Amino acid sequence: MGVLEAEADQEAWELESFSADFVPGMGLGATKEATRWAWLGMQREFGRIIKKAGRKKEPIKKTKPAKRAFAAWRMCQKLRKDAGLPDAAFTNRELILHCQKHETDLGLKLSERLFPNDSATLEASLSTGKALLEIDKRWNSKVCEKLLRDLLKTT
Repeated sequence: MGVLEAEADQEAWELESFSADFVPGMGLGATKEATRWAWLGMQREFGRIIKKAGRKKEPIKKTKPAKRAFAAWRMCQKLRKDAGLPDAAFTNRELILHCQKHETDLGLKLSERLFPNDSATLEASLSTGKALLEIDKRWNSKVCEKLLRDLLKTT
């Protein structure tokens, strides 16, 4: 309904709903192709808005590689303390084996384990987590130390 018609009858006027034939802002003289391209662009923008409103990414420190790296870092700290060697060096593989043994000793279900025995990608995942948590070759990390302090405060 046009604006002038609505004012004459004192009825509220409505905008025509968006469609492939009508796109707001396209003039009466716009070609069908121009209107079609405007419609497609509008659909794309709506899709982008909906995608942004979707599920949020989880923080880096809650990803599985980061959790594995933190657990391995804690295992390294424990092994150093038990051995009385504060600068003892460990390889990723050694720490993975210690973590797997520890999870087995705890009796964790396979679905609860960070270091399942059958996973072939543990070393790559651990390396990714080490980069995320800024763990150096000697297994030192200011990020992990801060995480541990924060965990001890909240629990």
